[in-house]
Amino acid sequence: MVHELKAKLRKEKEADRLLAVVYGPEIKENKLISLHPVEFGKLYEAAGESSIINLAIEGEAKSREVLIKAVDYTPVRDIIRHVDFYQIKAGQKLEVEVELNFVDESSAVKDLGGILVTNMDKLKIRCLAKDMISELKVSLSALKALNDRIVVKDLVIPDGIEVLSNPGEVIAIVATPEEEKVEEAAQSATPVEGAAAPAGGAAAPVAGDAAKAAEPKKSK
Repeated sequence: MVHELKAKLRKEKEADRLLAVVYGPEIKENKLISLHPVEFGKLYEAAGESSIINLAIEGEAKSREVLIKAVDYTPVRDIIRHVDFYQIKAGQKLEVEVELNFVDESSAVKDLGGILVTNMDKLKIRCLAKDMISELKVSLSALKALNDRIVVKDLVIPDGIEVLSNPGEVIAIVATPEEEKVEEAAQSATPVEGAAAPAGGAAAPVAGDAAKAAEPKKSK
């Protein structure tokens, strides 16, 4: 899905505007622009960083195809204060991470009491701008028995998309309740660094004390 966004050329005093920059391989000088903060916030929530945006800058006859490359927040209030846009070159293949959207229901979880464990929430892909997707659906209906799993190579990938993630990497698995309990017990039993020695255990002697204890006693 392609999204639309309007921008103005940046001016010196714009306290109510969100500052941004556009750069890319075909841009000789970065374009400094400003955005309406509410409009951008809504678009960012819908588009994320893997959707094509038609950026219409005032005074330009043609929109620019861009991706959101970076979003900078204020350290205290966590408010967006600056945005970087990457302008796409015609015919250029892009590498992005798309969200994995888990859909449907696993019968192994519903009927057998299994526990769904997800190992990935994004997939790295490469494609042309025209083939770009914002998310990829993962059907959990394939998980029908305990210990069933979905790996990257099991996904249904649209035409024009090249997957860069490891084909054998596990995306989701149905674990048995016993396995989860064992893992939780192992984690809780892991000793904490710097913890006190067990009660009743003698403290290790310091080097000087050990040396003295090892010295033979002189006969009178």
